[in-house]
Amino acid sequence: MLLALACLALSPQQTPDAATQLISPPQTERPGLGQPVTGLHPQWRLESIELGAKNLRILGFAGLKDGRILFSAADLDVETEAWDPKLYQWDLESGDLQDLNLHSSAPNGICTVEESVWMLGDNFLDQWSNTDRATPWAHRTRFAHDWLDGSGVPLFRELHSFGGCLVTLFSDPKAAEGGSSWHFNGHELMNSVMRIDPTNGLGGVEMAGFHYPVGCGPVQRDRFVVIDRLGSESGTSALYEFQPGRFAGFPLSECKDNGGKDQSNLVFHPTIYGDRARQAPALYFPGELGSQPQFVLWSESSMQHSDVLIGDVTEGSIHRIELEQIGGALQGALFRHSHGLPVDSQAMAMAPNGSIILTTLESIDRRIDVSRLHTLKVDGQGYRPFEIQSVKVTSHGFNVEFTKSLDPAWLEDPTGVRVQSWIYSTAGEKQEAREHSLTAASILFGASAETLKIQLEDFEPGRVYHIQCDAKSPWSDTLWSGEAWYTVNRIPSAVDLPNIGLGALPPADATPLIGTSASTLMDYQGREGDLPVYEQEDFVNGPGYLEVGHGSGNLVSRTTHGDAHVHVEWYCPPGGEGDTRSNSGVYLHGRYEVQVFGTPADAEPRAGGAGAIYGQHAPSRNMSTGPGTWQAYDIFFSAPRFEDGEKTRDARISMFWNGVRVHGEAVVSSPTGGAQGEEAPTGPLLLQDYRGGAEGPVRFRNVWIRDWKAPKWQPGEWQTPFEDPSNWMVRGGKAHFELKDGVLRGTTRPNTPNTFFTSRQEYDDFELLFEARVHPELNSGVQIRSELVGDPGERSAPLRGYQVEIDPSPRAWTAGLYEERGRGWLHPLNTQPYAREAFRPSQWNQFRVLAEGPRIRTWLNGIPVADVYDAERTTGHLGFQVHGVGERTDLLEVAWRHVRVRTLRRLGD
Repeated sequence: MLLALACLALSPQQTPDAATQLISPPQTERPGLGQPVTGLHPQWRLESIELGAKNLRILGFAGLKDGRILFSAADLDVETEAWDPKLYQWDLESGDLQDLNLHSSAPNGICTVEESVWMLGDNFLDQWSNTDRATPWAHRTRFAHDWLDGSGVPLFRELHSFGGCLVTLFSDPKAAEGGSSWHFNGHELMNSVMRIDPTNGLGGVEMAGFHYPVGCGPVQRDRFVVIDRLGSESGTSALYEFQPGRFAGFPLSECKDNGGKDQSNLVFHPTIYGDRARQAPALYFPGELGSQPQFVLWSESSMQHSDVLIGDVTEGSIHRIELEQIGGALQGALFRHSHGLPVDSQAMAMAPNGSIILTTLESIDRRIDVSRLHTLKVDGQGYRPFEIQSVKVTSHGFNVEFTKSLDPAWLEDPTGVRVQSWIYSTAGEKQEAREHSLTAASILFGASAETLKIQLEDFEPGRVYHIQCDAKSPWSDTLWSGEAWYTVNRIPSAVDLPNIGLGALPPADATPLIGTSASTLMDYQGREGDLPVYEQEDFVNGPGYLEVGHGSGNLVSRTTHGDAHVHVEWYCPPGGEGDTRSNSGVYLHGRYEVQVFGTPADAEPRAGGAGAIYGQHAPSRNMSTGPGTWQAYDIFFSAPRFEDGEKTRDARISMFWNGVRVHGEAVVSSPTGGAQGEEAPTGPLLLQDYRGGAEGPVRFRNVWIRDWKAPKWQPGEWQTPFEDPSNWMVRGGKAHFELKDGVLRGTTRPNTPNTFFTSRQEYDDFELLFEARVHPELNSGVQIRSELVGDPGERSAPLRGYQVEIDPSPRAWTAGLYEERGRGWLHPLNTQPYAREAFRPSQWNQFRVLAEGPRIRTWLNGIPVADVYDAERTTGHLGFQVHGVGERTDLLEVAWRHVRVRTLRRLGD
């Protein structure tokens, strides 16, 4: 526990060797078992501190390394009811309070980074530097929030420093108003987690699809979580692990009627990442524990920093949570912990010394609410009471460990042990509730007298398990809390590797190829016509997979890969016999097939069955769960090596099938049957079209690709490349460019091809920022990793390479990725309705481009757009394009400003 003192030393009691039959039913609900615990945790005391400053509404806290607290507040003039924003420095030990006299707008969040304080409000981001010791925190840098539209609708919640960047929530303030679970005001960034780069103040969405995110914070040095209120009707909330690129499951178009309220003036934007599979919560907060869990309380300096506390703003309670990593993802247990704090807390935070700081509302004249400050501290004379210390998941149930030894008499007849479970819908409603039968074989005791083992015959993932243990100790200690709620997403296995197995969603460094019901980077071979355009409803109502087979055409990536980790989830429908069963294949480079087949679970492994490298290597084990079930391949592919056109090393494949390794560095000496093309260093990913005798085509979902070496990147310093015009040259057509005061303007000319303002320097791995404004009838773009075609010395030499599109047409594919003079569209936006709405016509638009090895990503006005994994181009020039306009004689203009670039270095190189 965060604020726990060391447990008293207890003599272990001998543990029975055999399980004991449960005889008595659980006792009636009482405090700590079905009811809130009574009062504060025995280790704590509530101490009220008078600040001296009156009429404050506390907005946010930030701790300093020396133990002092900075907090932002609004100071109220009761007569005028006007709020004056303030920043205070508070010494917890002495009680001294200093008004820092900073003149700023009232922030919604505040945090410290090194020697700076960051404040975030709805329309500003301020950095206050501590450069002058005589007047601390006196220098302010104001960063513009160019991703906001100034409508006043958005609301930021909290601000944290994590992983070298700032993290905040972007919430709809009316999402849960009026007892409704549908969303009111619309905004394209709504209900997401945003990342802000402290080196430039620019930000973008990293995770989206929340219902109403109300709190967030770190829970380990390298783990961050978000609390989402799932709806006022269910009262349930959920805690999600922050994972960039993930979708929490709530598309904005999934609206419910709000008692006849007029919806005619409402605007709903498609939810970011709504085309991706849903990430399950790390744990749920049942409504019976409290209606508004919000504050994440954790500190590395606390006595037991492995535990995390969650503050509830309305119940006057604090819950304790314990998280563990299973398959690389967090899941865990929730415990009743403390009750009796002042209700309606408006802010709660963990101080550097481990104290909990909270503010509560107190009415001055029944019209205006202001805050009084209190602290909750560890009682130095306290002790750890008799309670559940931890719950760990096992392959068949749980290990429940108590803070003290269990009474041997109770061990002989452990009455009051009860296990229930249920499933939560995405709206937080309980479904499929189940009472688990406990027999003599269900309760086992290990070598430790503090540990109770519970085994369940019907144990399965995807459920929340409520455990009640009305245990007794040898010293007749009163049980403080004997219940826990554990959210089981994955059950541990003998080989429990991260990002492996069925349900392993793309990690932060992976590029999704198939999410749900569509593919962003793959096409069916042989299909003619324009790409189908998807709206959010197509994903909400879609099947959640793509079908390949029975004449669909092979599904082939537009891009290529070299060495890669490829994750594929597949489903073979039942039907057919022998070789006519459901059949497909995963072709690495389009040449080396890993067989997908309706192999029965009891069949012998063979070189033509599921899991085989077709015709060359049978899997070491048959791990099939049989036709009619979803299965997973994790393929680690090493591409063949070539020198001077001659192959010097064969391709190699290591593979996990449903989490179990079945190939280890298998040498693939030649292409397998059905291969497309000759061997080469790179090639596409192909999912095979095959007509078998089964009940329909093979299905694929949750397909993603990544660099299996998992490199880390270190950014350099920002450069402003337009400062020196001599570093640039014009290539291609005859359009006109003018560079003045850091703004580049390009103007069309008739009867000339595309023209490029081209860097002389080549860039390989980099981050590029720029703003662009384009005439509504002019197409444009920015080339990256591009080469000069023909003689580099020729003025007419055009560029070939990747292009970040600028597309003001109704198609709206701005920030998609196109290959100029090459393969064409690599990442169009036909499957991303949220990205198509990000462009602001006739205005300045902000672009971010990140090129890390074979992976290229783009953001537009803070909205994530393209995500491409392609091994063809590793370096090249930048080029700002003026598109050809044929015979059109009127002059159309595109302009760029605030261009910045920094190189990235692969750590370990």
